[in-house]
Amino acid sequence: MIDLNTATAKELYSVLVLKGYGFEIVRYREERGRFISLRQLNEVPDLSGKSNGMDAHVSVSEGISDEYYLSKANTVLKSIQLNKND
Repeated sequence: MIDLNTATAKELYSVLVLKGYGFEIVRYREERGRFISLRQLNEVPDLSGKSNGMDAHVSVSEGISDEYYLSKANTVLKSIQLNKND
């Protein structure tokens, strides 16, 4: 099983139902962040409506979300701003 959040375009190309879409999937992930659901494949250009049954071939790993990192970054920035004002 291939993880949408870590797979290269070449690895995705090896999955028959994704053949020809690997580059688009990787680009989507790089532009929008991690996949949190297989349903997001419907948002990838040219894959809308074609993601049924993909759960047998690909998965979405759990891990620290982009929102977590953004929250931590905002906390650090606020702390820096507060220290500047002192």
